[in-house]
Amino acid sequence: ASPRLAINRLRDPRWCEAWDRALAGTAGLRVRFAGSELGVLALRALQHGATHALCVERHPLDARIATGMVQKHFLGAWHARHGDAIRGWTDDERRDSFEDFTQAVDIAQADAAGAAAPCDVVVFPGIDHTLLGTGLVPALRAAHTADGGRPRVMPARATLYAMPIQWCYPDDEAGA
Repeated sequence: ASPRLAINRLRDPRWCEAWDRALAGTAGLRVRFAGSELGVLALRALQHGATHALCVERHPLDARIATGMVQKHFLGAWHARHGDAIRGWTDDERRDSFEDFTQAVDIAQADAAGAAAPCDVVVFPGIDHTLLGTGLVPALRAAHTADGGRPRVMPARATLYAMPIQWCYPDDEAGA
């Protein structure tokens, strides 16, 4: 369900415009995404001048899709840069060259060692109305700047709406 929900959000032009405005402030910074919307927000941060994007994905499938999206994004430019020279390279030479070309984006799973890299900004694109299951607290605990300080958080604020309910089981005499 996670990739399907991300695709639905990415189809919303207002949602994407809001993130583009926010990511414009990442120029020259290292950005950590707690979920990257399949790698798309990391690529947008790079387009806005971020120096590095780390996508920390909670689910293995999301990490695989984000990796594929990022690699496919860079593939055409990599081919254009190296042209026909690629044909004479070994598989290892191609792989090393491509990894150097895509070094501005890393994809990691939440429990991986690479997920602890320092950053200047932490982005939570998947915050929902409940704040449950977002991994907000563990991600903030793991995030740190290169000098050990706390990074800036996006979104910087959120409006939460709540509706009180009373739960009453049919056989509950006390009325909950």
